Amino acid sequence: MEYIEEKLDFIMDGATKRGVRNAIAVLNRSLRTGKSETTEFLNPSEGDILTSILSKYAIPHLAYGGYEQAERRVFLFGEDIDAADFVSALETQDLDSDINHRNVLGALLSLGLDRGSIGDIQFGENGCELLIHRTEESNVIYNLNSIRRNKCRFSLKSTPELSSGPAQLEDFQCIVASLRLDALLAPMLSTSRGKAKMTIKSGRVKLNHIPCTDPDREVQEGDEISVRGVGRFSIGDTGRTTKKGRIVVQYAKRI
Repeated sequence: MEYIEEKLDFIMDGATKRGVRNAIAVLNRSLRTGKSETTEFLNPSEGDILTSILSKYAIPHLAYGGYEQAERRVFLFGEDIDAADFVSALETQDLDSDINHRNVLGALLSLGLDRGSIGDIQFGENGCELLIHRTEESNVIYNLNSIRRNKCRFSLKSTPELSSGPAQLEDFQCIVASLRLDALLAPMLSTSRGKAKMTIKSGRVKLNHIPCTDPDREVQEGDEISVRGVGRFSIGDTGRTTKKGRIVVQYAKRI
């Protein structure tokens, strides 16, 4: 096979469509040249769509995120693929306990890295580790000297693997009249339902990694809600109700 052409009209979100289209372009370049290639780090929605397309054409590949439960992954194409040729794992033990995922990601983006060149960011007891495109390895090692006034230094791990520890999460509970997106977002953001609706319509909210501007959208157990500038929430159990018929929702916020 020298080339695949796949219509992506079924993908409604523009950013997701661009991510999948760019990944297919990388695949086609690898098919034409015979050289190993890597995509950007894809989010779960983009990765699921690309996996379906690759299965349709029976194309061998490696989806790699540094550990089994990785959320963001690169897709590698070619023969004798070695993830170490394309991605690097970095670590630091110099972070204060109040430094979180958003702080580290912001520091990386301030160096000029694209979001697509950054994989998962994992926190340990005294620091964190992350996966990036190998081309950005030196940039981070030599130029990322502080995060929120916290001085730090990243070093290269011997293999491009991350520890599989759990993400930093804080558990919460709210009671809502319905599972509409705006109804859930209001207590999560400690704001009114009207302001939550404005936040959604402004384009700052993603549902399961896809932008959502519909306040009426129904949210389900297991869904992920992210709000730009605020953080990400994972919806847990929604099966209990109060005596007045309101819904008790368990959720966790990444910190």
